[in-house]
Amino acid sequence: MKLENLKPEMSTLTKIDNLNYNLDFGDIKHKSDPDLKLKFETDSEDIKVKTSCGGCTKAWVKDDMIFINYNTSLLGRILKHVYIFEGENKIDIKLTGKIK
Repeated sequence: MKLENLKPEMSTLTKIDNLNYNLDFGDIKHKSDPDLKLKFETDSEDIKVKTSCGGCTKAWVKDDMIFINYNTSLLGRILKHVYIFEGENKIDIKLTGKIK
């Protein structure tokens, strides 16, 4: 799977290896609305996403896009995960940053 960050002004997507990425929000304003969009390329038609917990309020797939919305009402450090299931592969996107 190939991922592309469609909002690079809001975050930095770094590929660690074929199944691991880091998505760094940097500093986010408290109670702002950081909707992120990742475009993906894959041959698989079976794509699902799941979040590691309730801090990441929403993550969903539509067409060739993955949408991630983080709950910024919680102050402090961000360290959450979004998992993309592509057939039998599990791709881990680690979300990092800080809400101020």
